[in-house]
Amino acid sequence: MNSLRTLRSLARHRRQATGLALVSFGMAVVSALLPVVVSWGVSPSVVDDDGRVKAIVVAVFLIGVAVWGLNRVRAYLTKRLVAEAVLDIRLAAARSALRRDLAYYDRMGKAQVLSRLTNDLDTFTESATAVLEAVQQLLVIVVLLPLLFALSWQLTLLTLAGAAAIVWGTRRFRRRSNVLAGEAAHATGDLTTAVTEALNGHAMLRALGRQSYAARLAHAANDRSRAAGLRGDLTAASLLPLLVVLTGLTTAGVVVAGGVLTGAAVITVATWYLFLLALDRFTFLLAASASIDGQIQTALASVSRVYELIDDDEPDSAGDAGVQDGHVLLRDVSMHYTSGVHALRSISLEIPAGAHVGLVGPSGAGKTTLLRILGRLHPYQEGQVLIDGRRLEDFGESWLRRTVSFLPQRPQLLDGTVADNIRLSGHDRPDLELEALAHRAGLGGWLDGLPQGLHTPVGRGGLRLSLGQRQLVALLRALAKRPRLVLLDEPTANVDQATDLLVRQALRRLLDGATCVMIAHRLSTMRSLDLIVVIERGRIVEVGTHDRLSTGAGRYAGLFESYLREHVDESR
Repeated sequence: MNSLRTLRSLARHRRQATGLALVSFGMAVVSALLPVVVSWGVSPSVVDDDGRVKAIVVAVFLIGVAVWGLNRVRAYLTKRLVAEAVLDIRLAAARSALRRDLAYYDRMGKAQVLSRLTNDLDTFTESATAVLEAVQQLLVIVVLLPLLFALSWQLTLLTLAGAAAIVWGTRRFRRRSNVLAGEAAHATGDLTTAVTEALNGHAMLRALGRQSYAARLAHAANDRSRAAGLRGDLTAASLLPLLVVLTGLTTAGVVVAGGVLTGAAVITVATWYLFLLALDRFTFLLAASASIDGQIQTALASVSRVYELIDDDEPDSAGDAGVQDGHVLLRDVSMHYTSGVHALRSISLEIPAGAHVGLVGPSGAGKTTLLRILGRLHPYQEGQVLIDGRRLEDFGESWLRRTVSFLPQRPQLLDGTVADNIRLSGHDRPDLELEALAHRAGLGGWLDGLPQGLHTPVGRGGLRLSLGQRQLVALLRALAKRPRLVLLDEPTANVDQATDLLVRQALRRLLDGATCVMIAHRLSTMRSLDLIVVIERGRIVEVGTHDRLSTGAGRYAGLFESYLREHVDESR
């Protein structure tokens, strides 16, 4: 199936594929003429005919020039065809990877997905190019076969017997090559994972003084990759001597049989010589293309991992509208990770449209998981989530993203300007509208204080901005599309008091009428919320207003007193 799928990907680019087929066939015909032209020199009459000798030399030269020119065109078309087919596959895989929910990355890991999009497709590119090169050689063989039959059907049958032995020898290695190719691809993916994780966690590893630990993991992955590659190389190395022996035996058999046929006057000496020339080219091309099977297996082993990424993707729902009012209803929602650990247990909660709700509780209670479920970033296994009376799964992805905003605790910015990152919300608004949005949120002074305003470069990952500034840019990005449901994961947890005030001010001004669910730890934030939901060990243990829960004897009252003791300055 993967082989047919790959062929369809190549055939989709008809112009390049048709041009490559024509050029390859033309090159095969011209290449097959070479032994015919050379054999003309065997005739005794040619020796005394300077004109015929010169004609043979000129013909050989022209054939060489023609083959050189056609080979350049063929190489260009081969590279372009493979590059365009790989681009199609890479884009399809990238779109699939970007549509994945967080559960997929919990299971697979980001580095593994990155390896499939890079290493596996690079290996496929090299192997697919080699396969097309080998197909060109096989075309020459196909063109030579009628010539060989015309010269001597007896010698041709003997040659085909030797060719069958060569093909048999290569097929003996097919299954082993397939297994080794798969092992090498997985080992390379593991190596990429180890190196990527080490680089991404460089600051943490250095702070802990654990660079040597990461180096040992990468070294072990490298050893496994090297061992897998070595096994494949040894298998390939054992194939070449076998091909040399089989090719030599075939040539020796044809030489002896040709001598017998020449002595019996069945064929002429010139015919015998021509056949040997053609045979030499035939066996050389057959031996050179014998690796095509292994190359195909390597290509399919690499691209199959990419197809897995594409095929596992779930189609987007055919929803025709997004969130309108923001009324949220959860009925016995439970969620557990692949490890079996339960993050949420029978969560039931109703959030009125336009309400601002805070989720509080200890770390690991399930607050972030609940937010991700509401944003359809992580699947749940049991229960039902309804928004405006519709199942969450029934919303089309594009419609859902237009009307629901999720702001993580540590926002991610892309290399570009402040304006570029705000426009990632999907609304290509002009600068004047973005400036008006910032002023309406009370962030006009902050924006004007940036070196270049909206056009201030944020750097890769937002490193040119402070953490608080990144949070404000991400907040404007989340609110720029006027969402009806806003999910905030501790928006002020890692910012100073001044930025906290700016964030709360922006939320008050821009969330008018929208439903907001946020994880809140600061007292200043919790006091302004309509509803408090206390979560512990994946369960809701209390629901109520701040005033009612803080004066009781429940869990929230205890948390409230603890916050008062730890944040005296904030409570004033």
